Amino acid sequence: INAEWPLRPGILTYELYQKIPPLRELTPCPEQIHLDTYYTQPHRTDHLLDMMRRDVRYEGMVNWLDLYECVCTKACKERRDLERLEFIGDNFLKYVTTLFLYRTLPDKHEGWLSRIRSRVVGNKNLAVQSSKHIRLRKYVLNKVFHPKKQWIPPTFLPTVLFKKYLDLDNSPEFNDELHQFMLQKSGNRSDLLLELCKAVPDEYKQFLQTKDIADSCEALTGLCFIKYGFRVAVDFLDAVDVLTNGGKHKISDRVYDGAIPLPPLPPDQNYRAVALAETLAPVERAINYKFNNRLYLLESLTHASFGELKMCYQRLEFLGDTILDILIVCHIFNKHPGYNPGELSDLKSALVRNSTLAKICTKLKLHKYLKYESPQLYNVLARYYSNFNEDELNRWVEGFSLGLVVVPTVEDDTPEGQPVFDLEYKVVQTPKILGDIVESVIGAVYVDCGEDMAKVWEVIWPWFKPYYDYFAEHSAKDPRARLNELYPGLSKKKEKSTDCDSALIPLL
Repeated sequence: INAEWPLRPGILTYELYQKIPPLRELTPCPEQIHLDTYYTQPHRTDHLLDMMRRDVRYEGMVNWLDLYECVCTKACKERRDLERLEFIGDNFLKYVTTLFLYRTLPDKHEGWLSRIRSRVVGNKNLAVQSSKHIRLRKYVLNKVFHPKKQWIPPTFLPTVLFKKYLDLDNSPEFNDELHQFMLQKSGNRSDLLLELCKAVPDEYKQFLQTKDIADSCEALTGLCFIKYGFRVAVDFLDAVDVLTNGGKHKISDRVYDGAIPLPPLPPDQNYRAVALAETLAPVERAINYKFNNRLYLLESLTHASFGELKMCYQRLEFLGDTILDILIVCHIFNKHPGYNPGELSDLKSALVRNSTLAKICTKLKLHKYLKYESPQLYNVLARYYSNFNEDELNRWVEGFSLGLVVVPTVEDDTPEGQPVFDLEYKVVQTPKILGDIVESVIGAVYVDCGEDMAKVWEVIWPWFKPYYDYFAEHSAKDPRARLNELYPGLSKKKEKSTDCDSALIPLL
């Protein structure tokens, strides 16, 4: 083992540990700094669903190399980097942000909530807030570390910096002039450091993008979650203030509240809503869950065009989308500890993409209970399902293709007056609303069961298990992604300038 390697983790991560309030309450474990000891210890990732419980605060010991992993980007070429932790931290942040917004803004529609969430979880907000509150930019590393070239011991200064700044040679007067320079600047330490940084050679510097700092913030969130549970991760996000940005409410003030209430209905619609809810018993049997309040289920199956009721599925779809994401991510993160972030992302995308959700919706027959009065929506659904006969529909539902839906053509497919092409098949676009219905039903189950994530997982896992079993053994990439890997130049877009997101950070 390289004896120089532990120097940076020990110095760098201890200072970062001191800056994060939720971690300061835990006991540091510096004796695990040895490389072999650290990498032979199993991570606590076999009970991530338990970590979602909000009534438990897990205690533990802070391993400094865990923190070091959170600030090392892939460019550092270390044995471990932040990418896996960033993957789960990103999904946890979206889940907590969604829950906070859903509770705090009950009168806002899904589009408005989505825009706000995008700003909160965006790289710019994460980088600015984490740099402001815990000075995270000081610790992020994205350059290969060479101790003999880049590390300067404490209380020492490299002569080359002063030679470059003062334009001095090896003359005997160098030490005297250096002494005078230090005396002149000793009254203002900031000016001294600024002048020194200007003279730092390029090999002592690293260029940080906004995304580097944001990824490190998400990795720290993921570490707090998988090691110490939901509450410590929320405390970290409160400490960084990524969501409220100085507002009067903290995340912890909202995510621990009681049951989410139903939106109020006008008095003349209550009777009609209860009557319609009673017709949804077949849906409960199909999804194998008995609702305590069927009005949640009714809301999840009501389109905005349905004029009889003042409710819409879109807010529950907004909530159910992130609940599905975090549950799937926790499962595949546990089951595949050797997967890199790209493989994790491919498997997750295959399970939550619209084509998979549309098959689940069709298998459960949820679309048949959708309440709507839109002729356009009726035409979309009718035209889609008219492309299949019963056997073809069953084969499509039971299949695992990630590509476009291809069905045989008929004469009516060619508009009158247009030339008839000799094509045997045509491509059919899967309606997005089929996937939205599944996500809204998941959101309805979540709020009805008292936000018990274990119960939600128990309900939805049978829906996704056949697809997970298949994609875990076969390629989880769609044909377009595989084509891009074989011919990357085909999809290469013009790169935008990122000068405004760059920061020059000395390694001193």
